[in-house]
Amino acid sequence: MTSHPHPTTKQMIDQFSGEPNYSDPNPDDAVALSRDRIPVRSLTQEDFDAVVRIDRHDSGQDRSAYYRRKFEEALGGSGVRVSVVAEQDGAVVGFLMARVDFGEF
Repeated sequence: MTSHPHPTTKQMIDQFSGEPNYSDPNPDDAVALSRDRIPVRSLTQEDFDAVVRIDRHDSGQDRSAYYRRKFEEALGGSGVRVSVVAEQDGAVVGFLMARVDFGEF
C-alpha cells in the first residue's frame, strides 16, 4: 500500500466543509483558526449601538459615555490602533478595540 504525501480530493473537500474543527491535533493554531467563517471588519461609527449593546449585556452597565470617547479616539485619533467587529448573519456579535502606548510596558 502506497501512502500519499498530499491529501486526497475527498479529504480536502471534507476539510473545508461543515463547521471548523478546533480539536484538530495540528499544533499550529493558525491553521485551525484560518477556517473560521466569522467575518471581521474595521470598526465604523455605525457600530456604536451594537458595541454598547454587547458591553451592556456582558457588564450589566450602561457605559455608552465611555464608548463614545473610545470611538472618537479609535476613529479620529492618531497613533497605532486596531478596532474591529465580528459579524454573524449581518449582525455585530463581537468587537475588539486596542491601541499601542509607546514607552509603557
